[in-house]
Amino acid sequence: MAGERILVVEDEAVVARDLEQTLVRLGYEVVGVAQFAAEAVGKAAETRPDLVLMDISLQGDKDGIQAAEVIGTRFGTPVVFLTAHTDKATVARAQSAKPAGYIVKPFNREKLHETIAAALGVEVIHADEKTKAKASILLVDDSNHTQAISLSLLGKQYRVRIATTWGRAKQMLKETKVDLIVANIDQADAGRGQTLRTLRREEQLKVPAIVMADAISAQDLQLLKGENVAAFIVFTEGYETKLAREVEKLLQ
Repeated sequence: MAGERILVVEDEAVVARDLEQTLVRLGYEVVGVAQFAAEAVGKAAETRPDLVLMDISLQGDKDGIQAAEVIGTRFGTPVVFLTAHTDKATVARAQSAKPAGYIVKPFNREKLHETIAAALGVEVIHADEKTKAKASILLVDDSNHTQAISLSLLGKQYRVRIATTWGRAKQMLKETKVDLIVANIDQADAGRGQTLRTLRREEQLKVPAIVMADAISAQDLQLLKGENVAAFIVFTEGYETKLAREVEKLLQ
């Protein structure tokens, strides 16, 4: 980590100040603080941060989800949502902005650090981990399953980085080493298995992959034959447990 630049969007002054102070102590540079959606878009254009930490519920006629959609479309900047709302309807609507992560209020310093680092694709080394290497997983997913998948893996001995598009995944792979790719081939820009095939050839990527989807067809199996796919997982009840078990087999 080398002072990555973060824009904070939070309309509660006390929370915003706490976030700013915590981020600075963690080694990030806070390039600005915004209270409203339009202000957030303006400051994102002005400062071009590496990441936006965005509260979902903002005062005014536009909320954080709408602001995040504009920022993502115009600038391609990853957004991590900060929210006190974890109901399914809010999470489902928030997914339309393709967030790089979620942090639930009241925020925990360690969780804040890990979520932001995962979104940026940078390393987090805690004091008690300096002598213990952790396997690194690149999660390529933009679905409603992202949070459940990342939570099922973060509690283990793994570092999880999240890319909501294959373009972002390609960028992360240029910046950091990974030991495993977990990819949802249902997402909009996935091209089923073709994108993974292309990524392997362009980046000379040899690490194993686990492929997920709402359904896996015979055509998917054929297309990914020979692409070092260690497991295919369908989004059915209990898939998180199966995923964690497959990951453990590969990275133990």
